[in-house]
Amino acid sequence: LFWLGRMIERAEAKVRHVRSIVARMTSELQPAGLNELRLLVASLDEPGQSPVSSVAADDPTIWQHLRENVSSYMHDPLRVGGLAETLQIANGTASTIRDRISVDSWRIINQLKLNLPDGDASDLGESLSSLNQLLMLLSAFSGLCNDSMTRGPGWRFLDMGRRIERGLQTLHLIGGLLADVQTELVPRLEAMLE
Repeated sequence: LFWLGRMIERAEAKVRHVRSIVARMTSELQPAGLNELRLLVASLDEPGQSPVSSVAADDPTIWQHLRENVSSYMHDPLRVGGLAETLQIANGTASTIRDRISVDSWRIINQLKLNLPDGDASDLGESLSSLNQLLMLLSAFSGLCNDSMTRGPGWRFLDMGRRIERGLQTLHLIGGLLADVQTELVPRLEAMLE
């Protein structure tokens, strides 16, 4: 239950982060510039691990690099630390403790995947809709755990895992977005609040 709490919270943080990026890339929210967008995409990964960190902001192919990296982050189950991998781990963790969670919670966990029509992982507009659906499912799982789970040791471990992971994900986001002193600060702060 501790690790399920961590994986669900990690998935929620990743969905919120990548949704912010996809919204900017699909012009729902205009990025302040490609530097801001590059920094947001680079902060998906551990510091220094992102493929877009080495791409210069004035590179003519930067937009393509950003799109490919975001698509890979969301859909590639073999990408370490990616959203697809996190959702698979959450599902696997839940399956080992299936007898400890409600039937409704199990149904929600079984739906935790990015659903795209025709398997097209390149259309970011469709991904935005799927990310919103995924966030609703994660919120529904949290609500079920808070409302219908007995407040025993199992619930405490689930809650502990969520709180620890929320702190770690917040630190990761702050570290990734505030490390660059060359990019304008206000758009990065707005992205963190979002």
